[in-house]
Amino acid sequence: ATLIDQASDTATVDEPDTIVEAFGVGLDECRRRSGRREGQARTGLDALNTLVPTIDPGQMVVIAGRPGDGKTALMLGIGLHNAGANGLPTLMFSMEMGRAEIGMRAAMLVTGQSGFRFRNGEATPEEIDELEREASKHLGYANLRVDDRVSLKVEQIAAVCRRQKRRRGLGLICVDYLQLIPATNPRESRREQIEHTSRMLKRIARELSVPLIAACQLNREVESRPDRQPKLSDLREAGGIEADADTVMLLWRKPDQGEHDPVHKVTVIVAKQRSGPTGKAELNYRRACMRFEDPFPEL
Repeated sequence: ATLIDQASDTATVDEPDTIVEAFGVGLDECRRRSGRREGQARTGLDALNTLVPTIDPGQMVVIAGRPGDGKTALMLGIGLHNAGANGLPTLMFSMEMGRAEIGMRAAMLVTGQSGFRFRNGEATPEEIDELEREASKHLGYANLRVDDRVSLKVEQIAAVCRRQKRRRGLGLICVDYLQLIPATNPRESRREQIEHTSRMLKRIARELSVPLIAACQLNREVESRPDRQPKLSDLREAGGIEADADTVMLLWRKPDQGEHDPVHKVTVIVAKQRSGPTGKAELNYRRACMRFEDPFPEL
């Protein structure tokens, strides 16, 4: 028997692992991943997959940006990709938008239609029927559930996730967004509240062995720079979030783009990644349907 096999035979549940036992667990994980990516959460975007090929169980990924940069759109796109193409049971907590708005945004994202005419009442009954037919083809098999209760504290989010995993399985958790989760202890400072929430979200991911994506707001200091390029320190109440996250993606929409341009160029800055490289990925953000796409090929 190998040294690792011997260590596994003598290990007990209550004793801390030896380094050889820990190595054995790591080898098992390498063998499990080798040659296949099925059943693992992915971004669904080739440009981003080069930096973040998988979102692994137990990891917390933070997507951070200023209002309007598309952090909810990117999270929803990743959630729909994994709930549909990857077949992962996905649970999304929306503290900012109600389920009706999330549902309509999902429909626009998968069909590529503009949401403006539907939101302001200009769409005809025939167009609404067509949207229902087209969106249902994509959303009908997406294993994605939405919880839009704004009063859920992080401990209650944990309870919902445990119940979901027990009853229906759970392959991905999305939280939109971190700073909107109500404080567990209102007497604490704002920084302490955010650090507690961040720490608990990371604990949920670890306990359930499920990847968790949390959207996060950047502070206004970004807008004071000429190029508006964000940094890790721009995370609001940054200390705890930065420390807890395994991966941090910062959305950078350069200021020289017009507000009415149909497609914005957005750079995703992978500013932190425990198990991989940092770097930048260029994406297109199609604003009408609020969908991120890989860049158009050069002609």
